[in-house]
This record gives sequence, structure tokens and C-alpha cells, in this order.
Amino acid sequence: MPEENEGIRKVPHFSQKIMDDNVIKNDVFQNLFDKSKKLIDSARSNMGQMANAITVLTSFFLGKYIIEQEQQGSDRAKYGAKDLDSSSSYLTEEYGRGFSRSSVAGMRQFYMAYKDREDEIIQSGIGQLETALE
Repeated sequence: MPEENEGIRKVPHFSQKIMDDNVIKNDVFQNLFDKSKKLIDSARSNMGQMANAITVLTSFFLGKYIIEQEQQGSDRAKYGAKDLDSSSSYLTEEYGRGFSRSSVAGMRQFYMAYKDREDEIIQSGIGQLETALE
């Protein structure tokens, strides 16, 4: 009876393979390798955090732009489904999934709920990006 992993060759970890092949011959290359590995590992582990920060900021500002369009200079919005429908249609056609009418309405709601905390949201998003890049 064949084993489950039969035919699958186990590839050694890249850093181990380099060391096994005696490619690392001096401390300079080892330092380059260590710094490169740390950078790539950090980037991969922080990708989700960065994507989340960008998504929050994008949703907040799209909601803001929709409200500004609805208000057109007045203090109160003349809320209309037309703006949400138009925004959703345009964004979906331009960028694909993720911009359904309900998603765009949620962005609008998000902005309305937190518009008084715009500076905090911006700083939080920037802070998350800076932390991820460290």
C-alpha cells in the first residue's frame, strides 16, 4: 500500500539548503541573508494588518465622498437611493466585486457614525501602516 506522501520530494528549507551547499562563505552574505529574511517574514506577517488599515480608510473616505455628493454644499443631505445605486454601479464596473449597493450603503453609514472622529480614524490607519512597516 503506497504511503500518502509517496512521490512528494521534501525540499529542505531554503536557508538550510544554502548552508548545506556551502554558498554562505562569509559573515557579509550571512548578514544580507538574515536581514532579507527578516524583512520578507515581517512583510508577510503584516500584510493582513496593512490591508485592514487601507480598507478602513478607503471605506471611510468613500462614505465621506458619497455624503458630500448628496449634500452638494447644503448642511443636510437630500438622501436618495440614486446616489448609492450610481456609486455602486460605477465602482463595481470599474473595480469588480466588493461594491454592492449594500456595501456602499455601509460605507456611507460608517462615515456618518464616525465623521466626528475623522482625525482619529486617519491617525489610527496611518499608525497601523507605520507599525506594519517597522
